[in-house]
Amino acid sequence: MDSIALFGHANWKLNMKGQELIKPDLNPPYTRLCKEEIKPSTKLFGDDLSKHLKEMSIVKRARQQMQKATSGSAYTNKASSSKAPQSKPYD
Repeated sequence: MDSIALFGHANWKLNMKGQELIKPDLNPPYTRLCKEEIKPSTKLFGDDLSKHLKEMSIVKRARQQMQKATSGSAYTNKASSSKAPQSKPYD
């Protein structure tokens, strides 16, 4: 029983090492696929790769929308808070 456990652990470590070796060649948004939480099965990145990719694209779109919204509001706040020199009426 211990030998089976050792082989299982060695297999898991090899899979994690394979993910580590692939990680530098992946585009930066997809390096999150190499986390240990995503358990490899018969496939290196798990059976639900399409599900993980879809979730990542949804998160990316939401993040971009939030950045657009905050950058737009920050711009309007800067414009409204800037103090333009005020002209004084006739002294």
